[in-house]
This record gives sequence, C-alpha cells and structure tokens, in this order.
Amino acid sequence: MPNYNRKAMLEAIDDYVVNPRYRDVLRLKYYEGMTHEQVAEATHYSTQHVKSICKDYKDILISHL
Repeated sequence: MPNYNRKAMLEAIDDYVVNPRYRDVLRLKYYEGMTHEQVAEATHYSTQHVKSICKDYKDILISHL
C-alpha cells in the first residue's frame, strides 16, 4: 500500500467498511501496522483470510484517502 496518513486511513475504514470484524482486521493491518500473521492471530482468522480481506478492501480504501 502506498504511503498514507494513518488518521485518514482509520477514517476511511470506519466510513466505508460495513462489517465490524473486517473493520477490526483492517484497523490492525493498516492503522496499527501489524503483519498479516499478527492480525490473523489477534482475530482468529486464517492468514489467507486476512490477506483476502486486505486485498478486497485495498482499492476502496485508497480511493477514499
């Protein structure tokens, strides 16, 4: 993901991600800076599922920064 303002990213996540569990994943990854593996451990999702969530929302979030 390109360089971005963390506060703007948090606002985009809160405004454009409806599923609260997915918001948690994206906050941990893009606001807290955790790795996919760390996010997976914290959320009890598989690493592949975390990667999939991040991939699915990446373009949406970038377009709102």
